[in-house]
Amino acid sequence: MNRKDAREAAFRVLFSRDFNSELTPLQLWQNAVEEGNVAEDDAYATNLMRLLTEHEEEVDRVIVQYAVGWKMSRISHVSRSVLRLAITEMLYMPDIPLLVSLNEGIELSKKYDDEKAYGFINGVLHAVSLDARATEAQTTEKK
Repeated sequence: MNRKDAREAAFRVLFSRDFNSELTPLQLWQNAVEEGNVAEDDAYATNLMRLLTEHEEEVDRVIVQYAVGWKMSRISHVSRSVLRLAITEMLYMPDIPLLVSLNEGIELSKKYDDEKAYGFINGVLHAVSLDARATEAQTTEKK
């Protein structure tokens, strides 16, 4: 499975979590693989779900920080899942360019969410990416 397909499969599994919240994202992914609900066990998607499981509280804090004026409960299930995946990539998967995470998040939003949601997703992810780039630049300067 290519990375785009793996990301979309991870999104669909993560979206189901809002209706089955006692399981971690990684447990949901593993269940989906075992039950045949995803095409194959993909290393990228497994790692993405593992990182989200490990850093979910921080990722949710970032969403609240950058979704100015929005509470998590007001953000749609789809948008929340897209943001969680994209921000996990941006913050914890340095081998993936920030722009790729941003663009893929927007594409998932366009495909699965309300037609106006991608503007919200774009705004949040763009702000996160700008801060992530600034942090990268500071880290590079210190070396």
